[in-house]
Amino acid sequence: MTMHETTDRLFEIAKEQGVLKPADIAGRLNISQQALKNWESRGIAAKALPEVARVFGVSETWLRTGEGSRTVPVLIDPGLPHEVKDIHSPMMWSSNDLLPEDDYTFVPYLKESCFK
Repeated sequence: MTMHETTDRLFEIAKEQGVLKPADIAGRLNISQQALKNWESRGIAAKALPEVARVFGVSETWLRTGEGSRTVPVLIDPGLPHEVKDIHSPMMWSSNDLLPEDDYTFVPYLKESCFK
C-alpha cells in the first residue's frame, strides 16, 4: 500500500526539520500514533490540515494539493504597532552612487514595498 500524498508531504517536511520518527511527528502534532497511521492510507484529516500546516510552518494549500508555494506568507497585523526604532531613515541607492560611510544593509527591491 502506498502512502497518501498529503501524509507523504508531511513526512517530507518533518524529515527536513529533523523530526524523523513517526512517534515524534505524532507528539509534535499532539495526536495519537494510530491517527498518524490512519493518515498514511486516508490522508491528513481535513479538519487537521490547518493545524498540521501551522505546526510545520508550511502552506495549507501546498500540504493539501502539493501545488503553490510551500512556505506560508508572512502577514503583518495592521492592528498592531510596527514602529521601527533606532535605525536611520531608509534611503534609495543605485550602483552609480557612493555608499555612505555608515553601516548599511541591502534590501531586495520589491515592487509591492513602499517607504513612507
